[in-house]
Parts: sequence; structure tokens; C-alpha cells
Amino acid sequence: MSREGGAAAGRAGAVIGGLMAEARGEDDAATIRPRPEIRRLTPTAAECVVSGAPADFAGPIEIWLDGAPLSSDQMSFERVAAGRAASFILRTPGRSPLELARHGAVVRAAGVEAVFPPLQGWLEAKGDECTVGFGPVVVLPNGYGLTIILQDPAGPEIARLTAAVRDGAARFNLPPGVAATDVAAAVLTADGVVLAENLRVRHTEGARLSVNSDFAHWTAEGPAGWTLLAAEIRRGAYAFAPEVRDRRGLSGATLSVRVDHEAFTPILEQRVATPRREGEAEALALGLFGRASRLVEVELALLDGETVVAATRSVCDADWGFRQGVAPLSGAAGPTLTFRVSARALTGQPGYLELAGVACGDDGEGRFEQMMSRGLAPGFNLLVNGDLQHWPNGISGREARTHFETAEGWWFYKHKTDVPAYFAAVPAPDPSVRVPEWGLSISAPATPEGCRLEIKLQPVRLEGRFQVTFTARAGDVGESPGDHHLLDRQWLLVGQVLLFRRTLRRVGQEVREFETPVVVIARQVLLSRQWRTQTFGFVVEPDMLHVDDSEHLSSEYFLGFAVRQSLAMQIRGVRLESAERAPEAPPPPVQLEDSRILAQVGLIRGVEAWLTPVALKAEPETGAIAAARMPTPRWTWPELKGSVEVAVCVHNATEEVLACLDSLARRTTVPHTVRIVDDGSDEDCRVRIEAFIDDKPWMRLTRNLKNLGYTASANRAVLGSSADWVVLLNSDTLVSDGWLKGLLDVAAADPRIALVGPVSNAATYQSVPELYDGAGRWMVNRLPQGWTVQDMADAVRDVSLHAFPDTPLLNGFCTLIRRSVFEEIGGFDEAAFPEGYGEENDMCLRAAKAGYRLCVADHVYVHHVKSASFGQGRRAELTAAGDRALRAMHPEVDFRAIGRQFLETPAMAQLRDALRRRLKATS
Repeated sequence: MSREGGAAAGRAGAVIGGLMAEARGEDDAATIRPRPEIRRLTPTAAECVVSGAPADFAGPIEIWLDGAPLSSDQMSFERVAAGRAASFILRTPGRSPLELARHGAVVRAAGVEAVFPPLQGWLEAKGDECTVGFGPVVVLPNGYGLTIILQDPAGPEIARLTAAVRDGAARFNLPPGVAATDVAAAVLTADGVVLAENLRVRHTEGARLSVNSDFAHWTAEGPAGWTLLAAEIRRGAYAFAPEVRDRRGLSGATLSVRVDHEAFTPILEQRVATPRREGEAEALALGLFGRASRLVEVELALLDGETVVAATRSVCDADWGFRQGVAPLSGAAGPTLTFRVSARALTGQPGYLELAGVACGDDGEGRFEQMMSRGLAPGFNLLVNGDLQHWPNGISGREARTHFETAEGWWFYKHKTDVPAYFAAVPAPDPSVRVPEWGLSISAPATPEGCRLEIKLQPVRLEGRFQVTFTARAGDVGESPGDHHLLDRQWLLVGQVLLFRRTLRRVGQEVREFETPVVVIARQVLLSRQWRTQTFGFVVEPDMLHVDDSEHLSSEYFLGFAVRQSLAMQIRGVRLESAERAPEAPPPPVQLEDSRILAQVGLIRGVEAWLTPVALKAEPETGAIAAARMPTPRWTWPELKGSVEVAVCVHNATEEVLACLDSLARRTTVPHTVRIVDDGSDEDCRVRIEAFIDDKPWMRLTRNLKNLGYTASANRAVLGSSADWVVLLNSDTLVSDGWLKGLLDVAAADPRIALVGPVSNAATYQSVPELYDGAGRWMVNRLPQGWTVQDMADAVRDVSLHAFPDTPLLNGFCTLIRRSVFEEIGGFDEAAFPEGYGEENDMCLRAAKAGYRLCVADHVYVHHVKSASFGQGRRAELTAAGDRALRAMHPEVDFRAIGRQFLETPAMAQLRDALRRRLKATS
């Protein structure tokens, strides 16, 4: 039985880390290992969650300090909950877990380690009353005593106070004559553990001048406190990672607007009061948190009447990011000003800007909450996704573009060539090998001017001493069939490991990209076929970061690995951390006069030791030397751990059903089974289906004894399956090459993703290229003349950003479902939606409320013929009934707002625009 769903698309869910995938060798399989994480710290215990562990995982769990494990009398653990992730309470008698975190303790489970989260604090003041608090990981009970040490920034202690915790924070009053702006504070527990030190308050009042900066409050007209200037602003939502939300003070509400490319488009504004303090510099910080479908320049300005008295500009790209500037304030400014946000596209075409927050405040304090100095704390990785847990573009691929993203924050650049490169996620080679769990394998033939692996840095200050650590080896994994000669490479010479800045500048009327080396960290780093961990120290001086350019728009910093030859390498565990002591000098480069010797350097025993000052020692010859030269085992990567079943519920419409099954048989390459549920079809339909699947043992037909309705049939198909993943597919659909792999690639990007849907010609907000017809109804986009379904699927894949946008609802015509989540939330509601038409919306809302993500596979196209089981009148009747039931079950949900909010997400807007251009060019 086929039917259409009436889902709206957008952004919802939770973004928390982890890659769920499986890597399998020719002779053996290595599955994802559990990963421990400290979620909460109290003075007496710590909560450790082991994600990815089996349901019966019971330990052991260890805590290591200074390279040695705590003994059984120093540490105990107890499992307190069972479910999707095993949760344990760790107790350390005689030693506070807060002290362990302060000294860099490590928790270990199933052979995988994780560092205790760093302790962080914040301090704010209003008049003489101060409040001190901590990040979300530290939980202190009410009444818990703290000692506050107030110091002169130069060092001498001014006063020592006590305060009690209430609701996660402690309040205290400053001594007479002491101003908050003049002191630094350290916070100690009752046991003397230092929770935070050198906390500063820059101003005692009025730090945030703008109101509703995070768009948490809305009225019918738009975000409360703001005047809308653009013709149309759409409300949206995005579930930021908890640490981003907490550090930046974001609500998750967003607004998006179409931005013209010719001139700045005013978006919104509000009135703010001007701070006036005697003897202080008059400057305001203006900041935003946002992204855009293409490069968009945003201007944040303060106006006195129509006169601009302060302004900053910054550029938003496809990645969420925080941008802030400090603008001098004209002395002629009045007591109140207008804070205005404007934007324009920089690429010659309109773009879509999405903002999660805009703030204005006193010098340096306009940002969304005080930014902690965690980026400079030892042990904190300054690289984005340094442990390779996030793969939004899929865990393997072949790319001909000169510059493309592999894992999140990891980019590959090959100069002026479209020769394809290959990348893939690889697991740890062996559980006994102590290397980070996931790595990147990448290979590319030689290019005229070399290539470079780039890893983006977090937006933090970079002055001071740092060290880079990574584990790498030469050789790829054979992902590229035509490049097997790379497997024989015994060595790889990385010409430079460097820190560089990529800057956008305005040159005349154009925006151009420039690169500037900041510091060369190491040269001529030799990689052999054996895994080896490399560490290099370096110093970044303040003048290295100076950008003296009035046309400068934005800057980002990257760690780069530059190679001048053909590339075949694997790398994992890349860390860039601040270093408390002076870094050691990098090892000397390999310098050989004879190029013929250098060409064979990988075959010479002990060559790795040439990079260090340690003398070589003679060792007996063993078979391990010859074993090291054996070819790397070939690996393949199922896109997701577990089995997959496609469920097709059928009620007559025989021709459409057979066309659907035929496309499944011809277009699906991922191992799967197909379950066809016949819900009371005519005998002719049953006989023809049985004849079609007679020679296809992976397809099977089951029949309901009576017509149960779509919802009951779908429940039985999903709940009765033994597969880990089930695709509910309408029987009036036609799939395309790579459709199932594409859906699974999205699910592999995050273990919290529970539901995935493709784009289509007729799937409400998942429709491309048009959403509405001339009468304002949902568009059924017909294929262009001469085009096949596969032609359209190829076009979608070519122009897609592969952004996998989050969505609060999914159209039910084709949905990949994590079966365990379907069971957890209770499946479809058969009583409220007996014949479908609304049941998938209800399920999506319940899944989102349970904390799971729903995503659109914006690179996958599945054609939807539209329901053949019901006539138009009957379909309209069912849709109305389902809509009434849905609104009664979720009265708190504003479905009209959801429709407005997710009408044009940047990724989908870009896809529709690009597809329109492709269709126009071929017409």
C-alpha cells in the first residue's frame, strides 16, 4: 500500500560526537570499540558513559594518573544504568575526582582512553556582588563550600573569602574598596582542589547591551526585541553540540534570510543604550554566530540616527562559526543607538544566511557568554575533529575537485589538477595496538605542485608555545582500483608540517583567497610502513598573527601536511595543544646527497631513527623485518555497522509495485533483504509479485490475513525485522544507483542519527527543484523530457553540498530507520493513524523529543510516482484526518511555524538553485 507523507523539513536533534561505521578485512572484521567519556564530576564521584558498548558491557574501567593505574583500593566503579550507552559511577576514596581532572587523569575502558575534561570557571559581577560558576561537567551540591582567593593581577593576594554553592553557582560580595575590574579570582574546593584560577571580569555591569541575542524568544512578527528589515525572515533551529551551546550561550533558534549580491541588505535592528563610564575607552564588541550557503559578508553597525558611529564586518561560509570585532565608538554618539545587522553575498549570486545569534556589548563582552580559555588549556585539542569522529560527507569517497572536505574540518588540496584522490575512514589496525581508534587514509597520484592535507583549528588565540602530535604511516588501503602501485610505497616524505592562515580579502570588486604561512613546524618528516607517533614543538609570536590589511574580511588557521610527490598515507590522532614548557627543537631533516639512496630510503633498516638524536643500536635480524615489507591488507568498508532490510508495504497498484521492486533489484548494491508486506491486495497482484521474486531469494513476500491498514503493516515490517536498519519504502517509488549507500553514509556520520530520508520530485519539503506549483500546492516535479530517474539522481549528486541537514520531520515515502530507536519510542501509532497520513510526523516528533537526530540525505534522489493506492479525494480525506490527530497529540508544536522555519535551509536552497541551473542549461 502506497501513500504520501506530509512532512516538513528542517533542523533538529542533538549533535554529539562519534562515527558509527564498520571496517572489514578480507579475512577478519574489526568492529567499533566502546569509547569512554566523563560526563559529570562531583567532589566524590565521576559519571563515565561508555558509548558504543554492547548492552551487557560491565567493564573493567580504569583511571590512570601520571602513567600508572589507580589500584583497587584507590578506585571502584559501579554500573548504574543500561540502555543505549552503559553508564558507570566512578569513586576514588581519598582523592577527589576534581583533583584527578586538574592533574590530567585518564579513564580507560575496553582498551580505549579518554582524558578527564578540563576544569573551567566563569566570573561575573554586578556592583559589589559577584557570581562564580563552572562548566556543565562540574556538578557541585547545594551548600558545598568554596574558597575564593582574590588577587591583584600582578600576583599579591588581596582577600580570601568563602561562599556556598546554590544551583550550580556561588555568590559573594567584594570587600570594601575592591573593584571587580581590578582583581583576578581563584576558586578552591573545601579539600583544597583548585577548580579555576585567574578568572577576570572586564566590566562590572552592562556587558550585554543587546536583548534576545540568541533569538530564544519569538512573537508572531519575529524574534522578540528585534525589528525585521528584510522582506522575509524564516525561523529555524539547530541542535548545536552541548559544549558549543554552553560556551556560546546559544538557544538553538536560528533565522535565515536570502541575501542579495549587489549591496548590503538590512536584516534586523534594535535600540541599545550606550555605556558611559568615566576614564574607560569607548569601544563596543559586535559579534555573530552564523553560516551561509555561499560566502556572505555581514555588517554589524551602530547608528546614531542614520549616522554610523561604529561598525565591523565579517564573512560567513558554510561552517557554523563565531565572528567578533571591536569597534571604536565615536565620541559624538548619543545615549541610545540603533544596532543594525546587514549582509550581502560575495560570489556574484544571491545566498542564504543563517544566524544563531547576534550580540552587542562593552569592549570585549558582546559575545554570547564569556568565552573560556579552554582553548589554551593543556590537554585540549585545538584542532577541529582531531580524533576523526565526525564524517558528514561519508566515510569513503573519490574526489576530482582540487579542494574538498573528507572528515569534518579535514580538507585535501591538490594544486590545479582534477586527477581523482581517494579517501576513507580506517579503524585501529588491531585492538592491541595503542593508537587512536579512527584514522584517515588518503591517496593521490603526483601533481605538478604537490598536495596538502589540511586540518582546521578552533577559533582561539594562538600566541605562545604549542606542540603537534600525530600517528602516521606510509601506504593506503587500496580504495583506488587504478592506483594499486601506491600500496608498494615503503616510505613517504612529508615536505612540511606547517601552521598557515587562509584569508579572504577584497581586491577591487572581487573577493579573493590568500594563504600565509605562520610557522613551519617541521620539514622532511619521513613516514615508513610502520605506525609511528611524531611530536614537534613550536612557538607562535604575536607578530606572526598580525594581519595588516584594510580589505581583510576574515581569517582561519589550519595545520597542513604538504607533500610534493604521489601521496599514500594513513594518519590518526592528530593533536595541537598548548605546551607549558619550551618546545624541543624539531628533529633534523634527512639530508642525503645521492638521490638514488634517498629514493630507496624506505628500504633501509633504521631510517626512522635518523630523525632523532638517539644513536642506533645493533639488533639481531628477525622475521619481523621481512614481515614489515608485506603489502598492507586490503580493506572494504560497509557504510554502517549492522544489517539492512527494505520493507515495502503493498496494496494493489501492481504495475507501480513491480516497477519499484525492479528498480530495487537493479539499483541496490549494498547487501540487504527485501520484505514485501501484502496488506490485502487482489489475487492478481499477489501472483505477479510471487512470479517476480521467484528467482530472487533476498526478496520475500508476507501476507496479512486481512487488511490491517498501512500503519499496522509498517509496524509489523519494522518491529518484526531482525535487521539493525530498516528502510520503509513506498511501493510507488523508483530508486537510483547508490541510493541505499547514500542513506547509510548519512547515518554513519553520527550515532545519534535515527532517521534519514532522501530528496525527491514529490516529497513536500524534501522536493527538488521546486516546492510549490503555480496554485501554491505541493509540487510534483516531472522529469525533464528525455531524462531518466538515474539522470536526475546523477544531477542531484553532482550539485549537492553533501551537507546532510538536520530536519524536525521527514516525509514517509522513503525513510531509513534505526530499528532500536523505532522500538524505543513505540513505533507508529496505529490507533491515531490507522491508514497512515501523519503517522511518520508523529514518529519523527517523538524521536526528536527523545534526543535523536533526523537528517536529509541531500545527495540521494528517489523518485516518487505519488500514491497509486488511493484516489485524489480519498487521499485528501485521509490527510485531513491525520492532520487533526497529529495536532491533538502534539498541541505544543506550531506546524505552520515549522513550515516557515524550514522552507529554505541553506543546504537545500543551494541544492534547488544549482539543480534549477543544471536543468535550464540542459533544456
